[in-house]
Amino acid sequence: HRDLHSFPTRRSSDLENKRFTCYPSIAKEINSGIYCDKPTVIDDKIMTGRGVGAALDLGLLMVSVFYGKENAEKLQKAVVYGV
Repeated sequence: HRDLHSFPTRRSSDLENKRFTCYPSIAKEINSGIYCDKPTVIDDKIMTGRGVGAALDLGLLMVSVFYGKENAEKLQKAVVYGV
């Protein structure tokens, strides 16, 4: 069984000088990077989401990065999210 909540702490060197977000209760366990109290954060090639409640926001952010803002907006409308 893999503990997904501890994943960021094991790879915290990847966050060195990078902004990130994560589930609030584990934020203080990550001792590198710059924690941001936001649903999603992108910094260079690292995309992070705060938790399950941010899943759609993070998914739309990824679509925007990989397929363009227009496609992300189309998807957002298609799933009737925040419109």
